Amino acid sequence: MRNPNRNNDSPDIQCITIANVIVPSLSSDLFLGIDSGGSKTACAIVNLAGQVVGRGRGPAANLSHVDPIAFVRAIDEARTEAMFSAGVTRDAVASACICLAGFAPEHEEDRVRALLDPLFLPARTSYGRDLDAALASVSGPGPGLVIVAGTGSVAYGRNASGDTHRAGGWGYLVGDEGSSYWIGCQALRLTLRAHDGRAPWSPLYEQVMIRSGSQSPVELDKRVYRENWKPSQIADYARLVVEFAHAGDPAALNLINQAASELSELATAVVRRLGLVNEPCGVVGGLWQAGHTLREPFEAVFHRTAPGMQVSEPLISPEEGAALLAMAAAG
Repeated sequence: MRNPNRNNDSPDIQCITIANVIVPSLSSDLFLGIDSGGSKTACAIVNLAGQVVGRGRGPAANLSHVDPIAFVRAIDEARTEAMFSAGVTRDAVASACICLAGFAPEHEEDRVRALLDPLFLPARTSYGRDLDAALASVSGPGPGLVIVAGTGSVAYGRNASGDTHRAGGWGYLVGDEGSSYWIGCQALRLTLRAHDGRAPWSPLYEQVMIRSGSQSPVELDKRVYRENWKPSQIADYARLVVEFAHAGDPAALNLINQAASELSELATAVVRRLGLVNEPCGVVGGLWQAGHTLREPFEAVFHRTAPGMQVSEPLISPEEGAALLAMAAAG
């Protein structure tokens, strides 16, 4: 497929192999994907075979948290670095898919297009949520399910008819059950409950006090509120819980099992809404680095309602998934 915006009458033709079949590839047929979240912006450029030929990174670019100038600069930094790494100019990109955290396409697409389309011309552009990139890292442009568990939590899926559904992702004040924030918050609450005498004492709670630098429950309470702890600071305590769970601590294991149940509930809601049966299912996000300690109880609960869904880790990154969406959008 040749980029119609390219004026080169004699494109450089190379050969690539797909499933043992040699097919011609135009050097101008490159596809760019961007995954932009609250911590970073990542870009990948792939060719027709899906091979990554360039990568780039930039700062966070959530339009809800940064001003428009910083937003555009972050996207441009990741795009420029990826093109430099690929050794191409933007004329070589046939299609680009930009997936953004905090993006509501039905309300914000015109605004985002006005800001970003000039960066990618003459490529065809499409826009999506960061969840679209995460799902594409699991199932490409096809049907599937992704369960994201990091500081926050959300499940997102697509069925064979193209219908999508999201469960969770409502933020730390009213949602994010089973996330790192949720686990960290529960650890802090249980520590205070244990000090009150409302819960059994655990070595985990002693480490919560030590890590917070608090000598008493009153001091811990004051630190949380007076220092206005951010969700990411509270989410850090999930690492402590995971460490104790790996060591077999009952209180920590109980928290991890509760988190697994919450995440399973999110996933099950999407499966039921979309009628998923045996589509690809992947887990994304830092909390899953807990490994079997979280995966085993999650799958045990999830498979009771969705026995055909085999859970795995994505084979590609979200930005590569976004690049596949760009390829699909280009036909």
